[in-house]
Amino acid sequence: MKKHHNIYVLIFIVVSSISICFAQTKGVSKQGEMMFEGRPFFTDSAHYNSYDLGGSPLGLFEKGSPRFDARFDYRHDGLGDETGQYWNAPVLTMGNPGQIFFRAFYDPSILTGKIADTTAKLPLHRFGLVLATQSTSGAIRGAFSVVGFYGDLEWDRYYDWEDRMIGGVERIRFDIGSQVHPLLRLGMFVSGDVRYEKNNVANTERSCQTNLPEVGVNLDVGGEDLPVRGNFDFSYAWSRFVYTALGDGDDRDAIRNDSLSIFLTMLGRFSPMPDDKIVLKPGLLLGFTNNSGEKREPEKGNNYPVNLGNKRDGSEYGLKSFWFGLGAGASIFDYADLHVEYTLTALWLSCGSAYAAPTDSSRTLHHTAFGVSTNINKYVEMPIVITPRVAYFISGSSGAFGVSQPRLSVEPLNPALNMTKQPLYNPQNSLNGFARVSGFTVGVDGQVLEGQAGASVWATFLSSSALSKGGLEFGARIGFLLK
Repeated sequence: MKKHHNIYVLIFIVVSSISICFAQTKGVSKQGEMMFEGRPFFTDSAHYNSYDLGGSPLGLFEKGSPRFDARFDYRHDGLGDETGQYWNAPVLTMGNPGQIFFRAFYDPSILTGKIADTTAKLPLHRFGLVLATQSTSGAIRGAFSVVGFYGDLEWDRYYDWEDRMIGGVERIRFDIGSQVHPLLRLGMFVSGDVRYEKNNVANTERSCQTNLPEVGVNLDVGGEDLPVRGNFDFSYAWSRFVYTALGDGDDRDAIRNDSLSIFLTMLGRFSPMPDDKIVLKPGLLLGFTNNSGEKREPEKGNNYPVNLGNKRDGSEYGLKSFWFGLGAGASIFDYADLHVEYTLTALWLSCGSAYAAPTDSSRTLHHTAFGVSTNINKYVEMPIVITPRVAYFISGSSGAFGVSQPRLSVEPLNPALNMTKQPLYNPQNSLNGFARVSGFTVGVDGQVLEGQAGASVWATFLSSSALSKGGLEFGARIGFLLK
């Protein structure tokens, strides 16, 4: 395998290998989505629920579970030599509003990545379902969700030792919760996942990773009668990884990896003028993650995630991060909505004596986003509600971590040939490879039939400090809703 390729390919490889070992950070991923679409994140009250900020299906009751909802999405991401095309075709939600709903979806994607003159392609299929219900008062609520995926990794050249199957259960999760007060909702979950990859042709390598179990708690505070909204999300995952490289005639060390994720977001709302002519919405984000791992001796002939041998001396490592974000949104005379958000991410890496000293043991990343939208109907009377927007963001990323990174990452695609999980065995490189990504977004939302039918389209023009060529995200969404 050629070693000389651009820095962003290296970043993508590390992301695809390491990110699966972290506890859920739903809010972080949501922030990346909003930045690329030119929308606010923690200064938007619509995101203050356990679904958007904690990944719990129970949060859809707060967002508004419909009688019927059909949504079709398409997105294309490209930066440098990596591209992804993503469809939701379709997402269907049916049920009795506020009491029970059933959701099913199918997401086909086509991911491509390039190293030197070799291009890898991964057609990936994701599918899943969610079932959630609650009592009339909301005192008891529960949900079950499962998501699976599979794909076959291909190359544009013929390699008799490379053709990989990638698949598994991305999530199987049980949620239980209660609306203990009109202004307080509590939820808890337990989940697990299994991800498997193997070489189909020569059977030279295979790997298996599990998060089993992962547990978490979410607190959602606020309502229409309270000028402050808040959401607290906590999760902890026990992760195990095994890797067999048969081409070398031996198993690799197993990896034990546990991770902690804590995030708090808060949003206020007040008006300095009568009749809410101007509404200000200050927001706060705080977070902490801790990822700790170590290598274990493989169990010869019995190399499975449930079988871990003795710890390797000096093989421990840890990656911590602290998040601090401030922002503000404003609605001015119902003519314009503005937002500005800034988030700082500080990271620390420590490695045991078995590794080389990290080139970068700490790093501070900055993420800034601001934008404005306006309702055209305030100026021109028409039967369609049209809301255009423009926005800009600039975001830092490094190695295995960064807000914009998950949005751009083509995980689980790894375009490297052979030994695809090698970065996992070199955690000292986790913070190598800094890049700064910026994007300018133009978009428009439209609604008809009092919001029952809607569409959205946007384009984000991307550039990176690590690449000479730019990129583009283009997205479109249409939906039909019966409440």
